[in-house]
Amino acid sequence: MKICDIKLRLPADLKAMLKERADANHRKMNGEIIAILERVLTSQREAA
Repeated sequence: MKICDIKLRLPADLKAMLKERADANHRKMNGEIIAILERVLTSQREAA
């Protein structure tokens, strides 16, 4: 898998929610973003 860097700008409150969720799931924020995106995109693909 090729890894690409992106710059992501988030509202401060969304970043705080993401940080809380990452901490609760024992992940770094990057890992939490990947997990969320994979889950959402997979479910959308299956629904189509």
